[in-house]
Amino acid sequence: MGLPHLQHPEYEEAELKRRKKVSQALKGRKFSKETLEKMSIAKKGKARDSFTKEHCDNISNALKGYKHCETHKIGSGNIGRKHSKKARRNMSKAAAKRMEGKNPYSRANSEYVEGIRYKSGWEASFAKLLLKLGIKFFYELRWFEYEYKGATRRYLPDFKVKGVGYVEVKGWMKDKDEAKLNSMKRIFLVGEPEEYSNIRTPEQFFDWIKTKEWSGAIL
Repeated sequence: MGLPHLQHPEYEEAELKRRKKVSQALKGRKFSKETLEKMSIAKKGKARDSFTKEHCDNISNALKGYKHCETHKIGSGNIGRKHSKKARRNMSKAAAKRMEGKNPYSRANSEYVEGIRYKSGWEASFAKLLLKLGIKFFYELRWFEYEYKGATRRYLPDFKVKGVGYVEVKGWMKDKDEAKLNSMKRIFLVGEPEEYSNIRTPEQFFDWIKTKEWSGAIL
């Protein structure tokens, strides 16, 4: 089934292959009625509705007293501002410290938006922004090869946005992540949703995203 913002031959072909592979892997397996109901809900993009009250309470309790550090409070005053590489590293370290013991890319934090499962809440938030503004994009469109520690590896950027190019959504950076970004001719790095919470129009978005270009990329 084609989606308006993902109608691209290369993407749809890859998606069909993925679905076929999953279907073959599940052949012959028997699931309980409860599991089948959860799978059905997840396919509709409503997996979070199946959380029990106890699960929601646990999440709520875990987040009590959680505060953003001053370094990472980004509001409308930062739209159009270009941060230095050192500043971005400090912001990355602050995000890493804040998320110690947590994995923002675990399946528990994945989210469905219009039938597509995004691997993290931050990716889902960025997709919602693009959809709200009517900006066309592709999610995990194409693999790229890069070198790291003497070996050739593969990298799949999060988004390809029309009129912008490739965009990576990430909370903090490791050496391996920098190697991925440096392998791209041009890529933009986006962090948590607070960065773009005040964007209301496509014009504001395009002005803002220009400030997020990865300076380490090979231009």
